[in-house]
Amino acid sequence: MKTITAVPFSVFRVPCFVLRLLTVAAATWVGFRAAAADPLYTQTLALQSGWNAIYLEVTPTNTAPELLFQNLPLDSAWAVQETLSSVDYIQDVHEALWNVQRWAFYVPTNRLESVGNRLFAILGHKPYLLKLTSAATWTVTGQPAVKVITWAPDAFNLRGFPLDSAAPPTFRTFFRPSPAHYNTATLQLQSIYRLSGAGVWTLVTPDTPMKSGEAYWVYSKGGSDFQGPLSLTGLAGEALEYSDSLDTVTLGLKNSAPGPVTFTLRDVVAPAQNPVAYYSFDPAIGATWPNFPTPLTFSALAGTNLPLRLAIRRTAFSGTSYGTVLSINNGAGTRILLPVTATKSALAATVTSNSPPEVQAQGHAGLWIGSVSITGVSEAHSGTLVTNGFDSQGRPLVIERVGFNPTPRPVGAPAELRLLVHVSTNGTARLLKEVIQMFKAGTHTNDANGNLADATPGRYVLLTDPALVPQYQGVALRDGVGVGRRYSTVAYDFPGQSLDLSGVFAVNQSLNVTNTMAADWPTNPFRHRYHPDHQTRDSYDVTRAITLQLLPPPTNAPPDYGDQRLDGAYQEIVTGLHKTNIIATGSVSLVRVSRVGVLNQ
Repeated sequence: MKTITAVPFSVFRVPCFVLRLLTVAAATWVGFRAAAADPLYTQTLALQSGWNAIYLEVTPTNTAPELLFQNLPLDSAWAVQETLSSVDYIQDVHEALWNVQRWAFYVPTNRLESVGNRLFAILGHKPYLLKLTSAATWTVTGQPAVKVITWAPDAFNLRGFPLDSAAPPTFRTFFRPSPAHYNTATLQLQSIYRLSGAGVWTLVTPDTPMKSGEAYWVYSKGGSDFQGPLSLTGLAGEALEYSDSLDTVTLGLKNSAPGPVTFTLRDVVAPAQNPVAYYSFDPAIGATWPNFPTPLTFSALAGTNLPLRLAIRRTAFSGTSYGTVLSINNGAGTRILLPVTATKSALAATVTSNSPPEVQAQGHAGLWIGSVSITGVSEAHSGTLVTNGFDSQGRPLVIERVGFNPTPRPVGAPAELRLLVHVSTNGTARLLKEVIQMFKAGTHTNDANGNLADATPGRYVLLTDPALVPQYQGVALRDGVGVGRRYSTVAYDFPGQSLDLSGVFAVNQSLNVTNTMAADWPTNPFRHRYHPDHQTRDSYDVTRAITLQLLPPPTNAPPDYGDQRLDGAYQEIVTGLHKTNIIATGSVSLVRVSRVGVLNQ
């Protein structure tokens, strides 16, 4: 069997001032810094003296090679220059792998040949070749990602894989589910090569254990979409990302192994403070959203794709962003690192379950649509009629009802009403009867280099004054024309555009408002355009005193409760329709559809 040995690169001779310029340029190459809430993970690699083919699972918080390698006895570092091109796969494993044009390399900047450095950033989820002058342990902290493995057909691919470092699989176990890498008829593994410390690529045997963090030349017989015995489906991107409004994501845990496995999920960053919840169904009580335990286990049969619904509880973390890393293990040597991120607005960031009510109200800024369900109404005709006094002819003078019971009685079928409540950034809540969502375009300017740049970003607006609509852009298309999105209710009408609610829009707090429809108000229930008896002179003022009591989260509250959703008790006392007040009770479910905390601007 032929072996492949590394060939040293040439030493370039250049003037000293050029060397200094290039060295400074390499040292100041722009890396990136992870934000405080970025999901970070530390990968530890045990490196041998000589050559190492590594697979970096994280993108370092700073990608500059001179910083990452400063504590390593590094002789040189090499990386293929592109993904899935002629530079990271070969047709014949015996061809020379050290064509410098195919590789970008880095040597320490204190050496003259560093002038030829072409490897300016160490990125994650890629294979690298490192040559060390002595054995060392290298720890790299950065952000993991779920990368899709791509394969060039009928060629060797330099690839690394997500493996369990504590109990890695054998090559046979890992690649057996893939026809492109394992022939089940002949029980033969396609050729795989690993790099020795001497710089020689040697053929592996099928039952040799793989190694986490190591890269291999793997032959793909034909096309392949193999990701491993464990893979994730339903992931929109490389991480589980919850935007400001996204609360629930359904993932698929796909078991491609030939037998049943047990999936184990752990939070490897902060398991005791994890605001992630998962969906579970209890036959006795229905849907539940328990807090993420350590660990969470599921059993899966061979060839199954197990759905897993994960949600974020925004009220369970402080600040505007949150990040963690979930480890997903199939118990057979495969382990995937899944980053989880969530964001919320600056106002919402002030809200936790322990925040004062006034702070909670500010964090609830935006437009809330409520579904009111009237389930109880008092019977105005309950009790008995009593005659008090008679005239000289024996005719009754006064007939009164006594024994009236004001307690609402259950209705035959609930009455459903729509309620619109807007909460401003200072926590003031208002009852609305109509609101239109529009878009205010951003403005642009030129930066110092004369390039077009954003001056103010575009944003959504909420309008209760229809006269302002022409000043903004639509948010939806209708017959090819941009139009606004209109929310309205026929259940609540009043003069003006809004009614202020007293009280605090927060859990365990009450809100009150009195809606008075004067006798001449067009929608007063005594008014009727087409009936001669329904005139203003025959009408009465009708007053609706409304109370909303916002409730704490129920036992099986969804994860977005307190942020996107609130429930409450509803009561309304109507005067003017009947000699006796009418009392209606029920429930209200409120959903936040916009986080815009101002109106008409």
